[in-house]
Amino acid sequence: MSGYLFQLKNLSCPYPNCQRMSTDFEEKRKKAYAGRRSIMDMGMGLLIGGLGVFIAFSDKFGMKIDLEPQFKYAFAGLCVLYGGFRVYRGFQKNYFKE
Repeated sequence: MSGYLFQLKNLSCPYPNCQRMSTDFEEKRKKAYAGRRSIMDMGMGLLIGGLGVFIAFSDKFGMKIDLEPQFKYAFAGLCVLYGGFRVYRGFQKNYFKE
């Protein structure tokens, strides 16, 4: 019985490149995750930046936003900056610490 358990502990992969196959799978998984997150970052960045532009020029679009002009333009500027950062992060695709 103990010999049987010993054999189960020391099983190795029957294929010579088995270790490489698992690392290839991990790399594909990381690449797919980075692609999905990159698309999400770019989309959200464009959405948030577009909201900032809309708020800044809301008077020209026929919308009245009831805020002080300083707060309205400051918030619009923050939205555009943060949207630009999200788009930049989406292009960088640097999501993993290595």
